[in-house]
Amino acid sequence: MTDQPALVDTNILCYALDSGEQKKQGAAAVLLFQCWSKRLILTVSIQNLAEFSVVITEKVQYPVPEEIVTWFIRDIVLFEGWKVISYNPGTIINAVSLQQKYSLHFWDALLVATKTAWH
Repeated sequence: MTDQPALVDTNILCYALDSGEQKKQGAAAVLLFQCWSKRLILTVSIQNLAEFSVVITEKVQYPVPEEIVTWFIRDIVLFEGWKVISYNPGTIINAVSLQQKYSLHFWDALLVATKTAWH
């Protein structure tokens, strides 16, 4: 096991606000509550935040208003319990290699490469 904060998948962020997925919403809420209460530090990528914004406002059964999404993302970015990471051109090159080596979708490979670069 690593002492690095876990990288939160975009789905966890979406389930936290998606009232159409109540069972999953409850599980996501428990995990995020641990972070908000400073019991756990979590990592989120800029890519996760961008994906979350699109999915939760456009692709769920009950879209969340943009002002709530903006508030949620702002709180994540400003709260010390979240480690926000991003990528650069070198990360993209690494993602292409990971994509080919492990037969991953590019966006999943980019998340892996981004998290790896921040160790």
